[in-house]
Amino acid sequence: MAVARPWSVARLAVVVLLLSACVWLGLKEGYDGYRGAETGPQRIAAVTQLLYGIGAIAALVGLWQRRPWLTAALIGWGVPLTLTAALAPVVWGGAPWISGLVSGVGMAVASALVGWGALAHARSQP
Repeated sequence: MAVARPWSVARLAVVVLLLSACVWLGLKEGYDGYRGAETGPQRIAAVTQLLYGIGAIAALVGLWQRRPWLTAALIGWGVPLTLTAALAPVVWGGAPWISGLVSGVGMAVASALVGWGALAHARSQP
């Protein structure tokens, strides 16, 4: 039995922690946000939040069971997460669209890094 390198264990822990947080935040806050939405764009943002929560569940299952659809699940998590990050400051906070764009780009980079970590772990497993 091969001993895992400490950095690969740490990478997996960070990926699982972040995806787990997205499950909770996406589902709970998305549900609460949808119930409290007063406008169409707020409802759309809440739905994207629910979708990234569901996508995070799929990504965790795919990672755990080493499924070939892990990449698709990570995309299904990262796209709505990015959309939520772009929409939320604008539709909930009244920020200008440029703030939403910057937030969305930042989240796209962060979700790509988490996806890279998940896929790197999956590739390293027998």
